[in-house]
Amino acid sequence: KISEHLDLITGVRWHQEDKDASIANSVTRPGASIVANVLTPATSPTGAAVNGKVDRSSTALTWSVTPRYRLHDRLMLYATAARGSKPGGFNNGTGNAPLAAREFGDETIRHYELGARASAARGRVELSGTAFRTEYHDYQDAVFVLAQFSVGNAERVDLAGFELAARAAIGGHTQVDLAASFADLKYARHT
Repeated sequence: KISEHLDLITGVRWHQEDKDASIANSVTRPGASIVANVLTPATSPTGAAVNGKVDRSSTALTWSVTPRYRLHDRLMLYATAARGSKPGGFNNGTGNAPLAAREFGDETIRHYELGARASAARGRVELSGTAFRTEYHDYQDAVFVLAQFSVGNAERVDLAGFELAARAAIGGHTQVDLAASFADLKYARHT
């Protein structure tokens, strides 16, 4: 039997990333056509350069903290707080976007979670439940534009929900699993 106790799971990660991109839209002869020239122009509608080299750097410190409280061998409660990050990049496909408009920024998240796990019938039945909330800042949102995906940043996106799961062993070789989840994603701010 496991006695009542508290433990702590933590993690920290430092991240640095440098990205370079070279964009060279061009139409080869004899492939030139009105459609090809529209999809691969040399300049943007404002006259800014479409082709050239771009670079960017990202650094981030991410972390996670999860205290777990085990009341006895059949019930455990936990909470998690975490900060995550995803580096930005460039939209380097064809099109008339100027070089300065091809970059998208880093995405960061704040994640919170509360949960419980329980077992009964000598471990033959297991139950778990989790409620969570994740706040995305500068969410990297991909849209399909002119036959390709383009990524931009939405200022704030919130995700909240819960998950419930159950497992029961019935008989020597049969197990029943049930799960339900709900997730609600909202664009809190998108400019």
